[in-house]
Amino acid sequence: MTSRRTVLVAGASLLLPLAPAARAACRTAALSATRDAASCIVLDIHGPKRRPDDVPLASLTLAQLQALPQTTIQTSLPHALHAVRRAAWEGPSLSDVLAEQGLQAARSVYVESLSGYGADLPSEDLRTYSPILAWRRNGQALAVRNNGPLIVIYPFDSHPALRGDIRYLQRIVWQVQALTVQ
Repeated sequence: MTSRRTVLVAGASLLLPLAPAARAACRTAALSATRDAASCIVLDIHGPKRRPDDVPLASLTLAQLQALPQTTIQTSLPHALHAVRRAAWEGPSLSDVLAEQGLQAARSVYVESLSGYGADLPSEDLRTYSPILAWRRNGQALAVRNNGPLIVIYPFDSHPALRGDIRYLQRIVWQVQALTVQ
């Protein structure tokens, strides 16, 4: 297991490999969404009960997430998020990410951002709306400075009732760093 250290990047902490050269490369890659970012750990997955040593069940790189089946959601985000332009968001479904780790029976998943903001997504959402962990928008990888490297996206245009429901606005988490299954 690779030794890791929390590093501050643009005001947000990232878990990066401990080696200084690798740490510097991941910091630069995360800020600009370069190809090198694919080898950096971007997502930690924790089980229902966090371990005393806070070691995640899994730590995934962007390349590992990209190797999962990819879904594209064409949608515009609600006006409240100040991003009304329709975009093509691409990434694995949250259901696929959890299933890959043997966690498909989760009652809910808590999604946590680099800033510490988080939201609970009930399993009903995963089944009904199939939100994705998008890593690309309109063909461009998401950098940390552009709400990346991961953002939870719901298909708002396919399910217009979601737009007026504040609960779904609160479930759009950007700069995702961790999932905790409950």
